[in-house]
Amino acid sequence: MASMVSMDAEEAELLSRLKALRMKKQQDVKESRSKTSIVDIPTSTVDSFVAESTSDMGAMSDKTTDIHKENQPVSDITNFLVRVCPTSPEANKDKLNEDSWTNVVEDFIEVVSNSKETSKKYRKHLKNFEKKCGVSEPKLLKKVHFKSYFDSIHERKLAINTTRSYLIPVKSFGKYLANHYNMQYNPADVVKLEKKIKTKELTIKKEDIDTILDLSTGKKLEFIALLYFGALRLHEVCKMKYEDIKLVTNEPQKQRIYTKKTYKFKNGTTYYAPTPEDCQESLEISIIGKGHRPRKVKIGARGTKYLKHLASVHENLQEKYIFTSVNSDKSCISCRTGCRWVQSTCKKMNIMVDEFTGRSKVTPHMFRHTAATNAFAAGADLMTVSEFLGHASVQTTEIYLHGDKKRHGSSFL
Repeated sequence: MASMVSMDAEEAELLSRLKALRMKKQQDVKESRSKTSIVDIPTSTVDSFVAESTSDMGAMSDKTTDIHKENQPVSDITNFLVRVCPTSPEANKDKLNEDSWTNVVEDFIEVVSNSKETSKKYRKHLKNFEKKCGVSEPKLLKKVHFKSYFDSIHERKLAINTTRSYLIPVKSFGKYLANHYNMQYNPADVVKLEKKIKTKELTIKKEDIDTILDLSTGKKLEFIALLYFGALRLHEVCKMKYEDIKLVTNEPQKQRIYTKKTYKFKNGTTYYAPTPEDCQESLEISIIGKGHRPRKVKIGARGTKYLKHLASVHENLQEKYIFTSVNSDKSCISCRTGCRWVQSTCKKMNIMVDEFTGRSKVTPHMFRHTAATNAFAAGADLMTVSEFLGHASVQTTEIYLHGDKKRHGSSFL
């Protein structure tokens, strides 16, 4: 019993020494930051600081080993050591430097990127660019560095669209550096991008859309109907929950028609003629889109016929995903699984099948593109479609204006 009490006392003493050491080191780091930069600290001071930390940690490690030998629980002490013991100032040198590659790249990605996939791709290409340049800080980059990277990519003789994907992050990064450091010129001007090649069809024929909706069943039908009638992105559909869909009853709108045969009202010779859209039900979907921008998407009468049942599920299912993973009903399906659903469904119906590969060329994003194109063809204006798609800029929506809509001014006269 006495030995147990002594061991508890040793643990308490060890933890108190650790806390005191942590407070001392934090205070030293704060004082060094306020008075001088870490580069100006004498080497002897850093060496003594590291030596002292190493000796203290060695002594603590020996005591921890002794406690472990006595079959005492050491998980709390081990976790405490890992969590609170600071590293040497040299290890944090890159974090303290605001002009380091890590900090500048992250600031750049925060400005230009709206999605995780874009951020991941930009980090990858900029990391390769950093290795190629061999410059300690991005502000030291010159035109020669961008030209060297540009030449190295073109030497690989990749496809034009692939080459663009390698060079766009680097070119945008150069423009950001010019604005961030108030440079007299943009060092990335030497990077020239070739015009993007249209490698695949972007829309699906109306008769093919009808075939897919008529012959599909189950969850695949719901998935494709959300992609088309909501013009949603792939990840927006995959992560959708039942609680995001609400059934809304449209309020009847009084439409006044002026004609010779009318019923007389107090305010004139008009009568109320209800349209077919009056008193119809529609769906309203709450979406957190690209760039974490919330928006509400309304589904029309035709789409409501396919998706109405999703808004009337039991209360216990409200917080669950509509499309759940095979392994767990608490997680949603992956985007890759969603792509397979679409391609397998279209392949069975022989829609846009490649004669060489035997695979369907239809992708989930093509339903979004087709929905926007059909909306324009039906007479929708640019602002309406832009809000429907959740675009931050109207210029992005202009991509969906195809040849039949891109007419010059005199053609409307």
